[in-house]
Amino acid sequence: MPPDGSLSTANNNGWLLSVLQYVSPETVDVIYGAMNAGRAFGERIIGSSTDRVITWANAEQVSRRGAYDDFAPPPLSDVNYDYDQRETRREMTGIVYGDFETDMAGRSRLNLIQDKRKSAALSMAKFLNEAALYGLSGQSTYGFLTDPNLPPAITPAVWKDATTPGSGGNIVLWTDKNGYQKFEDVRRTYNQLLQQSGSMIDISQSRNLKKKILIGTSLQNDIIGTTNEYQFDMAKQYDALFGQGMWEIVALPELDDPVRGATLAIIIEEYQGVKTCYCGHQLKYQEGRIETHSTHYSQKVYAQTAGFFGVRPFLIAKMTGLTAPTQP
Repeated sequence: MPPDGSLSTANNNGWLLSVLQYVSPETVDVIYGAMNAGRAFGERIIGSSTDRVITWANAEQVSRRGAYDDFAPPPLSDVNYDYDQRETRREMTGIVYGDFETDMAGRSRLNLIQDKRKSAALSMAKFLNEAALYGLSGQSTYGFLTDPNLPPAITPAVWKDATTPGSGGNIVLWTDKNGYQKFEDVRRTYNQLLQQSGSMIDISQSRNLKKKILIGTSLQNDIIGTTNEYQFDMAKQYDALFGQGMWEIVALPELDDPVRGATLAIIIEEYQGVKTCYCGHQLKYQEGRIETHSTHYSQKVYAQTAGFFGVRPFLIAKMTGLTAPTQP
């Protein structure tokens, strides 16, 4: 330093901020809405990626009988076949990454290529989930909420309460019902399912069959976290109704419909060795070839599905209108 204290450079007592800055190597991914169609209905690979239509046969046994006679020909029992079909669709996305941007990402401790592949996988997962719930427009690929073969939904029970303002003394929505009244809606939905089975499944037999209880995410606390007026745990009531350990609750955001209100659904997962429903995919995730360009790489990613397969629709029951619509 000069004797007079003067400086030929700027006065500075600090240090470079970049030297004092730590960049964590861990990247925190943004969380998106739940995609639970596979968990709710189950998934299977059916057919191959070259199939445009998926077909399965329904066999109806035709029984005839008559009084026995040594010499008369017997009435013949037979079988009648008809077929259900679903169309498939393949959708794709792609990723591109350049040499320079990959180098810069690496300098920043970011795994650019891996994160882009995760984005492509998320895109395909969204496609499969949406197809399983809403189907695909313009073709015979149905979703759980659009399948015309499923039985119509029933409506919640109406309870009388003269103290309830604005609804003529009627309690319909779960926002106004107590735990016992909500449980009664679940029980009515399950009773509807048993009635649809045509007495093939009685209440006693049904306790040995696994079930899925599907509910909108807005009602998760209402279906399991409440008690009735006697402070009896709702979960214990479900054990008594469905059989202990034979039921599972799955929350689906798509069941919170802004027009129809929230929906409740009950599914018997399997009967006589046949799955009631499932998501039928041909390809869940497939990566194409990596194409090399002068200073970048590109790659296609694709998936293929035929949507929701309701093989035995009568083992599915729905109740809709549990909450007030938020849109006209």
